[in-house]
Amino acid sequence: MNTLDADTTPLETLADETPSAPRRHDFDALRASAMLLGIALHAGLSFAPIPWLAMNDATSPAIGAFIEVLHGFRLPLFFIMSGFFSAMLLRRRGVPGFIGHRVKRIGLPLLLGSLTIIPAMWAVIIGGYTIMHFRPAPERDWSGPTDGTVTIYSAAAAGDLDAVQQLVGSGVQFDKPDGMFFTLPLAWAATGDHAEIVEYLLEQGADPNQRMGDENTPMHTACFFGASESAALMLKAGGDPYKKNKNGETPVDAMQHDAGIVNFIASLLGVEADFEQVQAGRREIAELLDTDAGSASGPTITERVVGFLHSEALMHLWFLWQLCWLACGLVIITFAFRLQPWKGLPDVLVASPLCLIGLLPLTALTQSFQANFGPDTSAAIIPAPHVLLHYAVFFGFGALMYNSASAADRLGRAWWVHLPIAAVSCYIALNLSHNPTAYAEYGLEADTGEWVGYALQSVFVWTTSFGLIGLARRVLSKPSQRIRYVSDSSYWLYIAHLPLVVAGQFALAYVSLPPLLEFTLLTITATTVLMLSYHWLVRYTWIGRLLNGRRERPIRAAE
Repeated sequence: MNTLDADTTPLETLADETPSAPRRHDFDALRASAMLLGIALHAGLSFAPIPWLAMNDATSPAIGAFIEVLHGFRLPLFFIMSGFFSAMLLRRRGVPGFIGHRVKRIGLPLLLGSLTIIPAMWAVIIGGYTIMHFRPAPERDWSGPTDGTVTIYSAAAAGDLDAVQQLVGSGVQFDKPDGMFFTLPLAWAATGDHAEIVEYLLEQGADPNQRMGDENTPMHTACFFGASESAALMLKAGGDPYKKNKNGETPVDAMQHDAGIVNFIASLLGVEADFEQVQAGRREIAELLDTDAGSASGPTITERVVGFLHSEALMHLWFLWQLCWLACGLVIITFAFRLQPWKGLPDVLVASPLCLIGLLPLTALTQSFQANFGPDTSAAIIPAPHVLLHYAVFFGFGALMYNSASAADRLGRAWWVHLPIAAVSCYIALNLSHNPTAYAEYGLEADTGEWVGYALQSVFVWTTSFGLIGLARRVLSKPSQRIRYVSDSSYWLYIAHLPLVVAGQFALAYVSLPPLLEFTLLTITATTVLMLSYHWLVRYTWIGRLLNGRRERPIRAAE
């Protein structure tokens, strides 16, 4: 048996102990923790005041804050570890071996997951919303951020004109989409046909043709929901009813969607939609356009294909696709340096706090392209460039960290300093991102305050990463069979967890328990079921060999 394959831990970890490369038990555990925390993050979304697939009536700002903090550092830390172990793998196997290993450990699981886990996810979503259609969940009030502060998005969706006017008057941007659905305040107002808010935002300069998520415009939203008064105002302001989104669909085409799609989108957004009223509004819009609401041609085949390539088709498996892109980038850079030899950066610029001089402004810049606190996600086959670039910074630093002789051990030595700095910077950055008046409270202009927020988020993610690297080195550097087992299981647990978690969230939508208790029960139950499935159905099967390499049963190993 090839011991190199047999001992390869999930994803990136090629960590067999050899005289030249002692096993990094601490990095194994750190990478596994970043994966497993994703289960808690997704489980908590149902109980946080953040729009999600299956919202629970019992929500908790504390859970929301936990999710945002976790989201702020979890994946950047994971990609640092991925870069480190990718560089190790490339050094030990060479380019051909590296490519073969990435195809086997990342490409094939992504392909198989796309054919099994993602369809299961869609089945759970459709089943959950079907049940909710016949047994509606309690009404919910989405207040936006985790501290309960009303945002311009929640105010526009609720039809609160006074709140919208107050927020815009205080300097809040009305031309920036929200971080969850990438939807503009103008479109949020159109979901409920709040014409007075639409009129006010248009007077302030809102653009009815501005692109949002999936390249939709507020006109798409108004037509989709049959918001006739809002659509009339947008048309008067220059709204284009024939502007195509990335799927090739115009606002006129958006009026063709049936009750099932309308109810699904409305439930996802957390807004109410009476399909009879939607249809009546669509007929009024059609009269304004002097067209038949049922005669739209719809997108062409080419436009549908392009739209699919840009859709969120990969769901939670998107990180595997990002790793494929980053692995290709690492190979290209390797060939480039073979043509033009490069010895790498001096250790002092990688293995000491001096590295922050370059990292902080770089990640502040890439963070400025993200829609909310922490990094965005991009589950499209053609990933969003700003997301790929953001994670490439962390992946690239992980690779540099491996190629620096002492970086992996030196960077986290002052973990007891890094973690308090991370806590303070995170608190201030969250306050700045949530509270529109916080900039003035700190004596900052709005634009300056935003860049201060980006800089603080950059400080938070790097000091958290270095602090956890140092802490793991201190307490997890010794071998442990239990930790190794959990590390092995984390890949399967993360790939398979989302359908189970969302099904549990739909079930708990009708249970009246404290949100923290429901969140705890869901997280523990889902993790337990997944661990049992890993032990009995995955670890010693072909699936386990695909994900982690061969694992011998204890009795056979003893023999």
